[in-house]
Amino acid sequence: MKLQIIKRNKIKPDENQPRKNFDIGKLKESIKERGIITPLIVTPPTNGKYILLDGERRWRASEGIKELPCIVIEKSEYEKADKRLELQLVIDEMRENYNVIDRAEAYKRYINAGHSQRELARLLGHKSDIQVRNILSLLRLRERIKNNLRKDDTNWTFHSEIEIGLNGDVPEKQKDRIHKRVLEGAFATRDDLRETLQFARDHPIDREAIIEAKDKTERGMVMMKAEPIEKEYKPSQRKETSKEDLEKMRFTDMIYSLNNINRARTLWVMSDAIDIINRYATKEQRAEITKSIETIVRVWTKTLKEFKRSD
Repeated sequence: MKLQIIKRNKIKPDENQPRKNFDIGKLKESIKERGIITPLIVTPPTNGKYILLDGERRWRASEGIKELPCIVIEKSEYEKADKRLELQLVIDEMRENYNVIDRAEAYKRYINAGHSQRELARLLGHKSDIQVRNILSLLRLRERIKNNLRKDDTNWTFHSEIEIGLNGDVPEKQKDRIHKRVLEGAFATRDDLRETLQFARDHPIDREAIIEAKDKTERGMVMMKAEPIEKEYKPSQRKETSKEDLEKMRFTDMIYSLNNINRARTLWVMSDAIDIINRYATKEQRAEITKSIETIVRVWTKTLKEFKRSD
């Protein structure tokens, strides 16, 4: 690598550059006042032109400046489009203002060039290809949602959760409305969203109500009023029942009860419970609640230990 001063008209952007959106307004004013502080990175010249590897935003904002500081990458392998794409992916990944949709499109371009998600994850330093898969899932979004994420991708993981979590279990129109609810700030945490998605998958009749619920409290009311997924078990009315049949009935009742307990967790999230307790409970009530929770924890801890011991 070596630093050179190169005429601006001798530099051209790479047509395969993964990044497509460049906001140059403030940068243009800064360059007019101070010049370019960070050099551009370019390949050696091909047909008299240097190809940009890094710094296209600075190059765009430098219009009117005749010569620019550049670092020329001397390794000829970067003249190949595939190798340039790899370098650009790594450079762009480190940018703070690199929006997730441009990133997803760059990932797709790299995979279309014949690479796997695992190879891409390894190139970018991810421990697994899960994050790559999650980002790629955003390419299934409608253009309107993508454009919103190009402006603000703060909650991109929420949208990925919807695309991967529903995966065809919910009609596209309803899925789009869940994306819209995310943009409106309807879900405070990913756990809130996951509970809603699970409910939407399992309760087609009440799906509209859970999507349109304005907050967590209203969603809880929808869940509480919904019909249970499992059919309520009714013991056999036969007069003579064998011991084995009775044990099977008890087992079925137990599974049904555990399912109800598991479903109830969506209605009694501890953070909400603590907030309500702190707001309304007297000192005596808090003591009683504490004692009840300690008893529940003790009993279930013992049960879990015995259950694991039997494996």
